[in-house]
Amino acid sequence: MPEYTPISWLKPKNDFVFKLIFGSDNKRSRELLLAFLNDALNVPEGPSFESVEILNPFFIQQNVTDKYAILDIKARVFGYGY
Repeated sequence: MPEYTPISWLKPKNDFVFKLIFGSDNKRSRELLLAFLNDALNVPEGPSFESVEILNPFFIQQNVTDKYAILDIKARVFGYGY
């Protein structure tokens, strides 16, 4: 009988892995992000978010006192009253 080696999966809570799964600008990633948002925000099944647009994750500072920020994912969702 062969000996099985457990597979060490990457954790989706890791910033890099989360962005790779949900923040890539490709069709499959957008589908996963929509499903995640609809589930995480407990959106009713009928009126769910319909599409998502991945945006530039960098916040441009407007004032000297503003903090510089980079988000894992910055997106705009469409549908469900938006």
